[in-house]
Amino acid sequence: MIKRLLSTLVAVLALAACSDDDPTGPDDGTPASLVGVYRLVTVNGDSLPVLLRDDSVRVAITSGFYNLNVDETFTYGIAYSVSRNGATTIETEEGNGEWGQNNDAVIFLYANEELFPEAGTVSGRYLYMTVILASPYVFRRE
Repeated sequence: MIKRLLSTLVAVLALAACSDDDPTGPDDGTPASLVGVYRLVTVNGDSLPVLLRDDSVRVAITSGFYNLNVDETFTYGIAYSVSRNGATTIETEEGNGEWGQNNDAVIFLYANEELFPEAGTVSGRYLYMTVILASPYVFRRE
């Protein structure tokens, strides 16, 4: 159930518009200018770790990343802790796929057929993505 929750969380991304004046980030709008590793820095404005669920099972996101390659492929990963009945485990979700640019959006097509295509926006050094349970997810380019 937890993996399904996180898969759904990662899978239901939509566009989120934000701005950043950082001159060191991508600026020409070409796919090559978006290449790099983007680390998850905040969820819903809160720094990691971020508590998503706190009832009989506690779920907290502890880290995440997207790595956009020049050949327009990507890898991603997210780590989260799950606490249940006094025991805590660290879980991870990882995968890959292809990405492309459509105007201001970055479109992610996952190799795993269970995940839907997603989109985010890149502004400066930041990748902004929105999910249903917590938003926005903000990734900072290294």
